[in-house]
This record gives sequence, C-alpha cells and structure tokens, in this order.
Amino acid sequence: MPIESEAVMSEIDRRERRFACRLPVTLHRGKGSLSLETEDVGFRGVYVVCDDPPAVRNLVRLTFALPGVGAPVEVHGMVVHVTTEDAARPRGFGLQFWGLDARARSAWDHFVHGLLRDSGPARRG
Repeated sequence: MPIESEAVMSEIDRRERRFACRLPVTLHRGKGSLSLETEDVGFRGVYVVCDDPPAVRNLVRLTFALPGVGAPVEVHGMVVHVTTEDAARPRGFGLQFWGLDARARSAWDHFVHGLLRDSGPARRG
C-alpha cells in the first residue's frame, strides 16, 4: 500500500503538526460505504478528500488499513470543516477524532509517530 508523506504546516495556524499523507480510508455513511483517501493526517484528526463531504458537525465513522497493523482500525470523529471549492486544497472535509478506543488510539499514534520520525524538521508554508 503506497503512502506518500511529508511534514507540512498549513496556512491556518494549527495547534498540531500535520503530515501530507495519502492513506486509503473508508467512510461509512448510513448503510453504505465509500472508499476515499486522506490528504493529510495528525495525531487528533485527518483531512479526507471527498467530492460529497458530510456537513460540519456530523459524526462519522472511518476505517483505515494502517501499515503494519493486522486488523482495520476504526475511528469516529466530528466533521470540523468542509472545503468545497478551493484551488489550494481538494474538495473534502477535516475530521477531529472523537472517543477513540485504546486499540485505535494506540495504532493511530504509532502510525503518526512514524511519520514524525521520518519527516525531519517541520516545513512551513
């Protein structure tokens, strides 16, 4: 599973470091699901590329197949922003994780720590 990652800081003043990372993700909506991809990730959330993003404040469920983790990792989160038309960023939504269980939190933190370790110093802009 190819993953491209690079440390980035958005033009938005973020509280945490984000990493450009193309990671396959499944968005579960009602009785259906949609295969998507992340644009960037951080310890507390992700930005998911999506042509028809959920509305702000919606609670959603995502499933990731993280490298080195046997079983899929399921997370829940709240949509905190939606990008519809913006040349600087593809259409999609920012999700803040909410109520991760211990297994999901451990797997996700391990994954992001690996990106942090591999990225070197933060790049701004």
